[in-house]
Amino acid sequence: MESTFVPNVELLKSCGVPIEQITRAIIQMPRFFLLKPVKMRKFIEKAEELGSDRGSRSFIRAVKVVSSMTSETLGVKMEALRELGFSDSDIARAFRNSPQVLATSPEKMRRVAEVVVGSGRYDRMSIVERPCVFMYSVEKRIWPRIKVLRVLEEKKKMIGGWPSLATMLTLTDAMFFHKFVSPNLEQDDCRAVS
Repeated sequence: MESTFVPNVELLKSCGVPIEQITRAIIQMPRFFLLKPVKMRKFIEKAEELGSDRGSRSFIRAVKVVSSMTSETLGVKMEALRELGFSDSDIARAFRNSPQVLATSPEKMRRVAEVVVGSGRYDRMSIVERPCVFMYSVEKRIWPRIKVLRVLEEKKKMIGGWPSLATMLTLTDAMFFHKFVSPNLEQDDCRAVS
């Protein structure tokens, strides 16, 4: 406790992380606080180097993400993002807003990009603008929603066209159904389903 936990809490407090966030992080990821303080300091510096701000609500998560991988792994992920069209400033912005972006494997990044761009409705820039797309499941969220929107479009039941990538992904299942599917159901469709 005295050699790791307490110094790490103090270090994070000195970075401007509010005690409420530290307390929540202790509950969610207690082992994180048992890192050697020298390593914690290096991870803090790396998180800042990647674009995270000490005063942001996501700073502690950014430090945690950086602490979970080697420099080599981080380099591979950064290169995968560059291959998808991300500039270094795009990567910094994405990491600042959603540190978990760098927790995604390069394979998943490529798969998400393949499915999203392959829809014909979104391009690589829409992914750059909404990098949180990498945190959603291709099989459980991204692909099923694209298929639903395609069916509605084919049946000429799409009201108002395709939504933005952010809207498509961030709505809960119930909200997605209510916004896109429900208004387009006709009595015949309902009978066919039942």
